[in-house]
Amino acid sequence: AFALISIFLQLKAVRRVQVVPIDDVKNADDAAYSERLLSPPINFTEPFANRWQRRFSSSESRGKSGGYLFFKHIRKAGGTSLRSFFFNVLEYHDQSRTYDLSPVAKAGFASGELDRKKGGRAHRQIYESHKKQTARKEKRKKNRGGPTSGYNVHYVEQEFDAMDWQCSNNDPRWNDSMHIITLRHPIERHLSEFFYSGPLQKIAGPGQLFRVDKTLLYENQTYTNELAGLIDEYFPLWMKENHAYSQRKKERIPKRRQEELQRPFGRFYTDNFQLRALAGCSSGDCLDDYDLDKEKPRMQDQLSTLAPQNTTNCTLYYIKSDVLFDTCHKSYSDECPNGCDGPCFYETMTRGPLHRKHLVRAMHSLESFDAVLMMDRLDDEKQADFLSDMFGVPRDAPFSLKNKESKNFRVEKSNKREKTHFYRDLLSNLRLDRLSDMLRKENLLEIELFKHAEKLNEIMIDQWEKETAGLNLRIDTAGEQNDKRTPPEDDSTNSGEEDQYLTANTAEVDKDQTETVNQAEDAHDYGVIVVMYHKTGYVLTRLLMKLTIGLEYEAIGYNESEVQKAVQVVGSSVDHVDEKTGVPIAFGQRGNWNRNFVLARRHHGVIGCQSSFKLSGGAIYLQEAPDFYCSDVDLAERMLGLPEQPPQKSGKAKIVHFVRNPFDMVLSNYFYHSADPTPEPWVHIDDPCEFNYGNGESLASHVLPTISPRTKITHQQLDAVVAMCQSLYQSKRSMKNATFYEHLLKLDHWDGLQLATAQMIISSSFANKHLAGGDILRMANNLIKFQNLLTSPSIPREQRENLHLLTMSMDDYIASPKNVTMKFLDFVLGSDDAVVSTDLRMKAAEGQERGVKRSQNGNHVTQGKHDDREELRQSLRDDSVLGPILSEVEILVNEALDQSDEQVHR
Repeated sequence: AFALISIFLQLKAVRRVQVVPIDDVKNADDAAYSERLLSPPINFTEPFANRWQRRFSSSESRGKSGGYLFFKHIRKAGGTSLRSFFFNVLEYHDQSRTYDLSPVAKAGFASGELDRKKGGRAHRQIYESHKKQTARKEKRKKNRGGPTSGYNVHYVEQEFDAMDWQCSNNDPRWNDSMHIITLRHPIERHLSEFFYSGPLQKIAGPGQLFRVDKTLLYENQTYTNELAGLIDEYFPLWMKENHAYSQRKKERIPKRRQEELQRPFGRFYTDNFQLRALAGCSSGDCLDDYDLDKEKPRMQDQLSTLAPQNTTNCTLYYIKSDVLFDTCHKSYSDECPNGCDGPCFYETMTRGPLHRKHLVRAMHSLESFDAVLMMDRLDDEKQADFLSDMFGVPRDAPFSLKNKESKNFRVEKSNKREKTHFYRDLLSNLRLDRLSDMLRKENLLEIELFKHAEKLNEIMIDQWEKETAGLNLRIDTAGEQNDKRTPPEDDSTNSGEEDQYLTANTAEVDKDQTETVNQAEDAHDYGVIVVMYHKTGYVLTRLLMKLTIGLEYEAIGYNESEVQKAVQVVGSSVDHVDEKTGVPIAFGQRGNWNRNFVLARRHHGVIGCQSSFKLSGGAIYLQEAPDFYCSDVDLAERMLGLPEQPPQKSGKAKIVHFVRNPFDMVLSNYFYHSADPTPEPWVHIDDPCEFNYGNGESLASHVLPTISPRTKITHQQLDAVVAMCQSLYQSKRSMKNATFYEHLLKLDHWDGLQLATAQMIISSSFANKHLAGGDILRMANNLIKFQNLLTSPSIPREQRENLHLLTMSMDDYIASPKNVTMKFLDFVLGSDDAVVSTDLRMKAAEGQERGVKRSQNGNHVTQGKHDDREELRQSLRDDSVLGPILSEVEILVNEALDQSDEQVHR
């Protein structure tokens, strides 16, 4: 009775999840353990939504080129399902695997021996196909003159080793990784391993699998009694060979099999399996627990010498059909003595008796993972969506865990109870409770760890739900439209001025990964909106619209003077139709040199977008700096020009989004507006620190609900920008009445740049009549909103399928104006010759290139030489107030440019 009370109190003590600081764990003993649990509850500060983007996107500010996807594979805990999901995630993000054959496979293919074996020819075809696919991708990327890959993520899976409990502190590769683990109730996991690979497999016979026949179980008494007898006989023997302790070498067993039997993790019984898998020891005081001379572990002498870039093909194991393409395929050899090379892949100690300090170590290790998942809820919609959002893939993707069924089981579970309690119920119904008690007694610490994992999982998903609560305000699976419109506002637009050096993204898309616009459709079925911001392409967007419309006139026989007359028509809303027949000749235009489609930097106070914003097919819409603060569903309906009520289900829209690296953007802005004389008069009236709209709401309050779940930008950081701005603007007695422009002229370059950058980040633009300000955050907001249009499950699938996105940047246009112009024309007009011939497009693109070369010989105000440009850029990166915000936006920009040059719903 005393023992049972003690166990109950121990289980109760860990119900609350607590932080276990590493310094307190290093020398923890059983007495210190209980005291340690009184520390404050865990609080995860990094957003869960789209961690993939923040962790891996190529970012100059972080100096990273990628990293690792680290999967801690606990046997019989759903690892096969997770592995398949990760494979699809990498394919979705265009992370092509490096395909190579093992030496044995190379020799086998060379001699023809492997081709003659069953499946050999199929393996060769798979290998050759993937090799060609990878080569095509790399060739396309190389042809555009950029790096062969924006970033590269290596998949690493640790299954048969214990993870060093201090790995997150000792291994520099950990910070460049995403770390996922899934756990299972210890009793269920042990019993599953017993039935999956235990001694009953020998009874089944050579090449056969032992399965529990649910059709006979409990229905056929003979079968049920025989099954109970087998379990009662073999299970205690299976537990007796506990691999948590060194095993005697067995005779007549191959050397490789001997090595496997000596390892603590594998297809056999190891007490407290999941705890030991997370509490490995490789250095420090914890080694005092082990007899190193007896165990002779292979320790790494210097953890500090780990090479983050030293990644080999043995990190690329996925599924059985690809085993030939993996040098190590989860085994140990002379070529890969430490198995897969990645975070935490070095020898650790984990055998021997366990104490509560080992539990504390495992808890600390568990808390360092990005996601702690529960195996019995892998197909649960909430946990599946949590994982999809974390990896930046659509929640309703075919490979989402809620849409996949695992086939790696010996007993199919038909209900929730069976998923969580099948084996425990089995032993109970067979009157073998004493076997369950044996397991429970030997694995008490692991059971406590599992309860800790359940609480971690609960906290993680709860925080994720709070982060994403504002992203999908209306889930409409039936595709019904129930938003009501308000009366339209004044749709007059503002003017702007911009650089003549402009860009377009040339990032290639693997056509096997995405669909493309159906070229058989009329290009005029689509409404095309071209979105830009201050210093990202105001001039170029006007030129490209005129170029597109002019080419359509030229394609049907208009001469040069007639074309020029047509494109010079005055007006911000012009339809180009044949006067006699009324048939469209070219795209209509909405917006002109001085006007946008709707007001820039403004929105309806209730809806969040301009109430008059709605596209229709057959027109090109020019729009600078739109406030898109409405819901994803509402924005999709406006993009597609849907009516307030059905029956129309979906229109068609193409979005061309002009963005720019935020560091280049703010430098260009500063040098442009500090010129003498200034190119734009609004700098004489602006208050750069005015962060509220006319209704008193701040710009930050509108963008943070969208960008906070996807970045590390916080309200406190934006408040710091406001404070910095106010400390620079009209703060000195000599400049108490100075204008914004006078500040840019009189302040030194660094202070002037800080003030101008603050204006581009936090200003609502209210003080300068909405002509400029806040476009850094506005651009970040819209990058995410446009991605949501393609992926959000709150938008009906048929609508997502008719939305297409092309992200473009200024630097690419400067580097290759001809290629980028062609990509723009192909996107808008369709890549076939149905509207405008390829020859005409190429002629126009070559003309664009000649024009850029001529202008490069001139003296453009923002692209001229400034001796301290690079020094100022570095100062921005290092600045504690501006640097983190610009770096987070830079990651968003780079990710959008890396993904594709045409994105559609996938």
